[in-house]
Amino acid sequence: MKRAFCLRAGIAALVLAAAGGASPVAAQSVVGRLVRPDSSPSVGTLLVLTRTVLADPVARAATGSDGTFALRAPAGEYRLFALRIGMRPVDLGAVVLSPNAFHRIDRVLSDQPVLLERVEARESRRCVVSPSEGLAVAKVYDEIRKALQLSLLDPPAGKPHVSVALISTLRAPDGTLIERPERHTVRGSTRRPFQATSARALSIHGYATSAGSETVYFAPDAAVLLSSEFAAEHCFRVVEGRDADSTSVGVRFEPTAARRGKVDIQGAMWVDRRSFELQRIEFSYTNLRTPLRSMGAGGVIYFTRLPEGLWFEDRWSIRMPRTTIIRNAPSPSGGSLGSQESEVLSAVQEIRGEVLRLERGAETIYIGNSALEDSLTRESEGEGSGARVDDAPVCNAVRSDGEPSAVLYGTTFDRRPDPASGAVVTAAWREQFRLPGGTEVQWVDRTVSSTTGDDGHFTLCGVPRARVLVIHANKAARTTARVSARVPWDSDRVRVDLAFGTPHLTLPARGAKVRVVTESGVPVPYAVVQASGRVANVADSNGVAVLRNYTTTTATLRVRRVGFVPMDTVVVISEASEAVVVLRSLAQQLNPVSVVGTPSSPLARTGYYDRVQRVQRGAFTADILTPEELEARSGMLVSQLLSGRRYVSFAKSVQEPRPRTIALGRGGCPMNVLIDGQRVRVDLTPVERAVPIDEIIGGREVSAVEIYASAANAPSELIPLTGGGSCGIIAIWTARP
Repeated sequence: MKRAFCLRAGIAALVLAAAGGASPVAAQSVVGRLVRPDSSPSVGTLLVLTRTVLADPVARAATGSDGTFALRAPAGEYRLFALRIGMRPVDLGAVVLSPNAFHRIDRVLSDQPVLLERVEARESRRCVVSPSEGLAVAKVYDEIRKALQLSLLDPPAGKPHVSVALISTLRAPDGTLIERPERHTVRGSTRRPFQATSARALSIHGYATSAGSETVYFAPDAAVLLSSEFAAEHCFRVVEGRDADSTSVGVRFEPTAARRGKVDIQGAMWVDRRSFELQRIEFSYTNLRTPLRSMGAGGVIYFTRLPEGLWFEDRWSIRMPRTTIIRNAPSPSGGSLGSQESEVLSAVQEIRGEVLRLERGAETIYIGNSALEDSLTRESEGEGSGARVDDAPVCNAVRSDGEPSAVLYGTTFDRRPDPASGAVVTAAWREQFRLPGGTEVQWVDRTVSSTTGDDGHFTLCGVPRARVLVIHANKAARTTARVSARVPWDSDRVRVDLAFGTPHLTLPARGAKVRVVTESGVPVPYAVVQASGRVANVADSNGVAVLRNYTTTTATLRVRRVGFVPMDTVVVISEASEAVVVLRSLAQQLNPVSVVGTPSSPLARTGYYDRVQRVQRGAFTADILTPEELEARSGMLVSQLLSGRRYVSFAKSVQEPRPRTIALGRGGCPMNVLIDGQRVRVDLTPVERAVPIDEIIGGREVSAVEIYASAANAPSELIPLTGGGSCGIIAIWTARP
């Protein structure tokens, strides 16, 4: 019988597609900045907006690296709370939100640590705990929930680009390797590289389901562990860590009762006893059939928090059984007439995932298992491909705390590929140590530094494993961006490359041209190019965008295209002919295919990009929403996507049986609405002929939009589609770019 692990958009089918960023601060918003008593930003603080103290949250947000936050809610009266891991909640007071206004709160948060006494957890009946243990469970579980909730929120700085290694191994019950492990890398943009199926589905069907000869096993993620279904079906108790976990405390969970025919899970959520930061979640499957109970089916999920406040699941491992049906012939001496069947354990499958790298724009913000990444690079590109894979230098350093030591190494660049010699590279981390003669554990900050050689290389010996290291380089008055890294427990090295900023591009002083290409030099058609916050320009089919009338000496250039990593850089205005911007693809590398001809995109075939070019040349007056801009806007409704755009406003109709949102043009006339070139008709009286724009299509289905102030001044191919009338046109396109 086959056994497969299933994470809806998780291990089996990792969701790494962008789903839109946070919307800008607008009406009914709460904004502000939180700092600690030493005036440093309160990074990664969870903000919760509720109607009353005990009510469910209306909105949540997290502070960024500068301590700022923004959250939105309908107009009304609320209460705002600031939650920090390891600290008591802070009541920020009442908040009254009025329409078309925002509320600002700037506050210094006092440090009041959560204190936890040691609890002697005694064996007792299922889900029966003493009052003191119940209080301890509440304290620890509250801190765990903060970390889980933060991992579900979009980071204020935007979703990072992530590279994840997926490894599947099949072994015999005695541990012998049956076949070579399957290994590959998945890349994309997401805030959650590890996602599971819904808590409701797990409550109904259990954590393992059978479909024919295949059994699918499910694992919990942050959303499941926070759900009301999980809380109702599991009981909790505090467990003290021992031996290697002596500095940790956990909350153990187990099913309240065995559910007949349904597989459930039990396990523990572990936090650091002093900081209360979530470390890992261990679980095992319960209520399995007899032959499967002894093989240790279950898994573990590890969490990481970066200095900028980003929480994410960085490693996970799942063990599942595979079984075989054995049919025994009946005994010759008589007995049962039919053959007898028995199920035996034939193999154990392990699926492991690990975040290799997180990037935001052109900057790397986290490096995980660089040795594994190098190994996968060799496999995918071949030993003779020229892929850069360095051997780690040998270090003889021994850590005084007895922990296994590791080496941090890499190259620092002035401007790639030029190495930076004489740069001072520093790595910093926090670690625990025990006070002499006692068991009390305290935190201490450690740093180690090295200077790069003529080739830009550096080596730092004696760094710890399994801790977040923060690395940067200084040279003269310059400094690189800070990069977080972690050496896995099962490795002794991590490679981190640093660079002093992005090389400046050069633009001509007049008629500045930007050519956007892929890493292999292929033009990227219809990329969105914006300089110094001016009106964005869309490149033509050859990837060329023209920027006119620039008189400044430098400009900030933003380049966006769906399916590519965003590029932000600085350009210098000079006499050069054009600047070339290289975009890196988000898509997973595919096997080579033969293509005859040059296919155009669906949007290009509708004439959309041709009209964009004509609008940019001034042939028409229009407001254009590109796929790249829509990707950065959030909204389930079309009216939300178009809110604040030129030439269109929204109002509620008075028609029965309920008010509907309609789009109005100049003078309050109902706009003509086209979807994929077809006019939307509403069979109502002339007075009520306005199109209910939020009921004809969902916001997530919209790929691009054109808004024309008047049908009389619109492209000739669109005018006949309106059916007459001079009011403006909203042309909505659902075709992908």
